[in-house]
Parts: sequence; C-alpha cells; structure tokens
Amino acid sequence: MRFTYATGSAATQAVDLLVLPIFEGPEAGPGVRDVKGVDLVRLAAEAKVKGSLGDTFLVPNTGIDGLAAKAVLLVGVGKRAEAGPTEVRRAAGRAAKRFADRARIATTLPQIGRGSEDALEAAVEGLALGAYRFDRYKSQGGRRKKDVEATVALVGPSRLDRRAANAVIRRATIVTESQCWARDLVNTPALDLPPAGIARAAQAMAREVGLKCKVWNETQLKAGGFGGILGVGSGSANPPRMIELRYDGGSGVPFALTGKGIAFDSGGLSIKTATQMETMKDDMGGAASILATMRAIALLKPKVNVIAAILTITGYSVNDTIVIFDRIRENRRRFKRMGIKELINISTNQTLSRTVLTSVTTSISIVPLLLFGGPTLFDFTASILFGIVVGTFSSIYVAGALLIYLPPIVGPGAGGGNESSAKSEALAGASR
Repeated sequence: MRFTYATGSAATQAVDLLVLPIFEGPEAGPGVRDVKGVDLVRLAAEAKVKGSLGDTFLVPNTGIDGLAAKAVLLVGVGKRAEAGPTEVRRAAGRAAKRFADRARIATTLPQIGRGSEDALEAAVEGLALGAYRFDRYKSQGGRRKKDVEATVALVGPSRLDRRAANAVIRRATIVTESQCWARDLVNTPALDLPPAGIARAAQAMAREVGLKCKVWNETQLKAGGFGGILGVGSGSANPPRMIELRYDGGSGVPFALTGKGIAFDSGGLSIKTATQMETMKDDMGGAASILATMRAIALLKPKVNVIAAILTITGYSVNDTIVIFDRIRENRRRFKRMGIKELINISTNQTLSRTVLTSVTTSISIVPLLLFGGPTLFDFTASILFGIVVGTFSSIYVAGALLIYLPPIVGPGAGGGNESSAKSEALAGASR
C-alpha cells in the first residue's frame, strides 16, 4: 500500500473508492458535504447506520452528479467531540477491510479533529494495519492478487505543510511495514520457523536495512559457556540460537532491547487446552517485536545507539528423549551464572542504563531477583510464584523465570559496572 498527500475537494478524487467519515447521529464528517449529487447522511440514516465508531456503509456511484469516485464508503468515527487520532486509526482499520482489490483509494480521515499530523499518522497506521493479511499457506486462488497495490490519497487540510506531511507518511509507513513483518513471523508455525529460522529472518532483515548482526549457534554457545541456554534448548531437537543486532547512530550509552523468543512453548502441556496449544507459536512475539523495532530504527535513523540481544529456544517437546531438567542441572554445575545486567551486555562489555524487555510476565519474573538478590533456589521459586500471581496463570511465567535464572549470558569474567545500579535500571526499564 502506497500513500500520497493531497488537498482539495473530496468529490473530485477520481478513485475506485472514496472513504468519508461520518460522526455519530449520523452527522456529516469532512468531505461528506462536498458530494452534492446525493444526501449521503440521509442514505446512512435510512439504512440504520448511526455513525458509531467502526460503522461502514457502501454507496455505489450510479450516476451521482459531481462525484468522480466509483463508490463511497462512509465510516463511523463516533461522537464529534471525542473523535481524535485513536478514533481515526480504528475507523481506518475497519475501512481497510472493505478495500478488496480496489487499486485507487482516497480518504478525508486525516481532517478529523484539527486535521493535525497526528490524525494523518493515525490514518496511515489504521489503513496499513487494517489491510494486513497472512496468506502464506493459502492456495493461489485464495490469495489476494499480488499485482494490485493500493494507492491511497490522504486528503488533508491545505494548511498542513506538504513536506511535513510526507515526512509523517514516511515514518508511519516504516513503522507499519515493520509491524506487519513482525506479524508474519508470529503467524508462521514453529515447524517452519524454529530458532534457526528466526535467526535467518533476522540476518536477512539486517542485510536489507543495514544493521550489524551476529548469530550464535550451538557450537559457539557451548564455547562461550552459555550453559543455561544450552540446557533449556537441549529439551528440543531444534537447537537454540542467540541473535545480536546493533545500530550505531549516535554517541553515548546505547539503548538495549530484548524480547522473549520461545519458538513454541510446550511448558504446562498437561494443563493447557487444545485451543491454548494452537497459539503457542506466538510465544516468540516478544522477539519478533524487537526485531521489527530494530528494522524500523535502521530505516528511521535516529541519532542514538541501540543493541538488541535475543535468545530463541524451542520449548520441551514430548517427542524428544532428552530429560531437560537433568541437562539443566548438569549445565548449572559446569557454568557460572552471571548477573542479570549481562542480558544486554553481550557484545559491549559495558553496563547499559536503558533496558526494555518485551513479555510482561518475563519482566515480572525479574522483580523477585532484583528484590532478593541471588540467584538462589528461593529466587527461582519466587520468580515463578510472582509470575503466576501477576501473570494470571499465563503459561509464559515458567519460561520467563527460566530465562532469567538459568542462562549465563556471557562467559566468566565478562561485563562490568555496578551490580545494584544495573538491577535498578533493569527494573525501571522493564516493560511489556
């Protein structure tokens, strides 16, 4: 989907579909009164369309005087006084579902509210994400035509500087494309995207956008003393990987990002329903979000330094013959578990002051370790119990506690800086 910025009357847009907002009532939104040949608000009211947020009503052009578009799609944005960027984003997402194979589209959604850059950005985000479709496993007949790339004219106020508008569109396009890329990773079954597959996707993305990338395979992990990762990963026939990504765009202490990369979580297999098991492929969503964030950062080029360190492991499989906890005990005896600050200290050998973790219960599991020190068996147990209580019995609390407690992220002797300071910073930066 490509976006352009336009001004002028909505009725003169020669497109396949003209998307116009209506307020709750219904009441005319920006561009609706530009269509003189028909009372669009009356048609909506007669069809019992109230203009509530997300309502849609399609009006074909059967010879409407002065209307250049082949059809008009009215989309509700809710109450006039409350309509803002959030409502624009949601309405745009609903409208995108009605695009089908239309190649030329125009909308006045960016004029909602004060017609600001925020509304323009929200319109791009809603349209791009609303049009997302994962069709990798569909037959050719069931896939959307690849030769139809929709071009959307965002009809905004003439007072908005065109250069600024184009910059907003570019930024929103990069972000949404990265989000859709992450969605593709999450939607791909673990059978086709094991840890090695996630690592290959990261490498390909890094080459495309110009990031530095290093992938640690099982041999390198063993040589580096990563016993915890190997211990957990040895519960599956698919070996683990560790992914390092680096963006150098500024000076000073880098931001550090990490996300949970469990390709398939079979933990709690005996208490999960069949429906829950079907969605365990998304347990690497934290890693996918961080990979996508690094992609967007590389394209947007902010003046900062950013490092991403991602562990990707397949959860224990009932078909594997290795007893995972025996292997974990063996590796815990052989390797020294380093402090938590080394999670994002892999290649820099310095203490980082800005850390972000994706996966709420993984982050929550850190709290007892930060409060009580350690690691000890007490810390490990407290991490699990804390994750159960706050994570509402989410199946990822065990993996979160294991991830924090077990892996020695760097070999003995690496790292540096003040331990308590690093713990406080990690606690402050932990987020979903």
